[in-house]
Amino acid sequence: MKSATSKLLIDNYLKACDSTVYVVTRHGRRRRFLSRSAAINNLVHFMVTGTFDKAGIPTHEPTQRVLHEGVYVNQRGSLTEGYWNAHHRTHRRVMKLLARQRDIALWEKKHAAWVAMRDELYSQKPY
Repeated sequence: MKSATSKLLIDNYLKACDSTVYVVTRHGRRRRFLSRSAAINNLVHFMVTGTFDKAGIPTHEPTQRVLHEGVYVNQRGSLTEGYWNAHHRTHRRVMKLLARQRDIALWEKKHAAWVAMRDELYSQKPY
């Protein structure tokens, strides 16, 4: 049951439109991308940042004041190691789910062909 619900959920979050644009929607964010890899990467980003925000875990190092062209500006810190670990882990899981969907679709296609062949044989049964 869990795999069936995860299949439906991943389909809701990552949709391909009629044109070659992928729409990613997750945690109240919505963006469009021209490539599948960019869409998957941003889906993972939305998922990880949404989870970190809900848990109250910082995704960036602290902000630093930096002198830029004679003016002090606040420079946002780099992404934390925990964020990157979660990002890579989530990316692997999303890719695994998509690979499983491809395998299931291939099996269903083979099964449908087998059922059609079986039905044809039963219709030609001499007795």
